[in-house]
Amino acid sequence: MSTVTRKMEPAAIEALYKRLKPIALSEKQPNYTYWQIKTQEMTVTAYTSGKVVYQGADLSWLEDDEPESSARSSSSRTSSSKSFNTSDKKPLGLTFPQAGSDEVGTGDYFGPIVVAATIVPDEETARQLEAMQVTDSKKMTDTVIRKVAPKIQEMIPNTIMVLDNPRYNQIYHKDRMNINRIKAWMHNQAYINLRNKGYTLPALKVVDQFVQPAGYYRHLAAVSEVVSDLHFETKAESHYVSVAAASVLARFAFLKYMDKLEAKYGMPIAKGGGEQATECARKFKQRFGQDELKNAVKLHFTNTTKL
Repeated sequence: MSTVTRKMEPAAIEALYKRLKPIALSEKQPNYTYWQIKTQEMTVTAYTSGKVVYQGADLSWLEDDEPESSARSSSSRTSSSKSFNTSDKKPLGLTFPQAGSDEVGTGDYFGPIVVAATIVPDEETARQLEAMQVTDSKKMTDTVIRKVAPKIQEMIPNTIMVLDNPRYNQIYHKDRMNINRIKAWMHNQAYINLRNKGYTLPALKVVDQFVQPAGYYRHLAAVSEVVSDLHFETKAESHYVSVAAASVLARFAFLKYMDKLEAKYGMPIAKGGGEQATECARKFKQRFGQDELKNAVKLHFTNTTKL
């Protein structure tokens, strides 16, 4: 168990809380703290003194979570993406053409990680997508996603990458391959795949931010082809229709993979990462054995130790 302590301003603590809340397994408020959140991979405690303590098996990703000012100074490739905010008079989300990428599955014990990227060429296409009620996939039911996603695939340029459980478990922890590095590689490759399909990547390429820009590019230091000049923004799926469409396609691919898992093993497979997923894994292990888990779950999750 590793421990990392950081000193943070109240605004940064509040921002961290908003980032962690959607993936929280439990939340408490011990004495002298603002909050304590437990996720799949760590426990984070924010003290009223401004001290924030991270505890978990793998905290190497914290090297990415540096202040934005530091990120700007350490990576020139992020600076051009920031210029959109200052040079454009209209909202950046209304700039076309635009590309966007998003991922799903990182908080699910069962199933893969999926990254999708799309290009929305013009305002008319954006209006058509909005008329289909395409938004952040977390705000859409799976039934609607299954209906809408095939139409999106026909409407706009897109690519979908699925990292299945056997491969995920093979590479995780190898050469410091943590979850943020895996996501950075997949987002980068998704844009490359769009380009390899013959599409011209627009100037505005949006990544739903999961790490500071400098950390994102550090993860790609060993990659021979890097798509740069990206715009990073949290909650981007709520502001950019290209990212919203990507989130829907990624969720659709995730659902199809889960359908295949259920058909293969002949049992319902729980989504998410809480106790329901742990109980599902117990039943899975009883029927198929410990070794088969590697083909269906992300082994480094704490759910595995609970078994």
